[in-house]
Amino acid sequence: MKPNFSRFAVYYLPCPGSPLQRFGDKWLGWSITDGEFINHLKGQIPATEHAKITVTPQKYGFHGTLKPPLRLKDEFGQNELINAVHHIAKMHHPFMMPGLILQVVDQFMALVPMEHSPAMHNLASALVTGLDSFRKAPTQEETTRRLSVELTSRQTELLEAWGYPYVLDEFHFHLTLTGRLEKDQILKIQNYLQEQISPMLEQPIEVKDVAVVGQMENGMFTLIERVPLGS
Repeated sequence: MKPNFSRFAVYYLPCPGSPLQRFGDKWLGWSITDGEFINHLKGQIPATEHAKITVTPQKYGFHGTLKPPLRLKDEFGQNELINAVHHIAKMHHPFMMPGLILQVVDQFMALVPMEHSPAMHNLASALVTGLDSFRKAPTQEETTRRLSVELTSRQTELLEAWGYPYVLDEFHFHLTLTGRLEKDQILKIQNYLQEQISPMLEQPIEVKDVAVVGQMENGMFTLIERVPLGS
């Protein structure tokens, strides 16, 4: 039976089978590619603490957001959205993204590029603007939740225009690893993650496709289709 997705998004997902992809899945305990829960990575962090710090990012899978989650307008279906992603992807060639580093971002851990990637920024901007006609207006609850976080005037403007405050000139590519951490957790988690992933970082990463993903009835996001760039 075809899944009934409540929301869709476009992500960057690491290359299937790559060390980075395998690590991200095990770290979060969810394979977005296979759409199934897997055992958390075993290590020095107690299992209960590991589950607690990854519960928020787990449902989204290990990814970098390009087009934030959206609900489709009633007149559009999944296939039309995917076709539009194909059209946009054709206009962007595969590219090399700078290697990643581990960074603390507002008390959560994420992997970010060592340097700004104009190609990734342009790809994300094209998806945000090019797919906006598919986006159903946010509910009052969604708007209130977004506005409950302290935003700049520019971020509020982007939220009103595109449904999300961290797009276009406010976009910063990252792959989230944890929810918000307590201050006394940060150094321990940072040291542990650095030890685990150092061999995978700093080398440039080839970006060959984007991933259309959907949110299932259980709230988890799963891969629908990888869409190649430039073809």
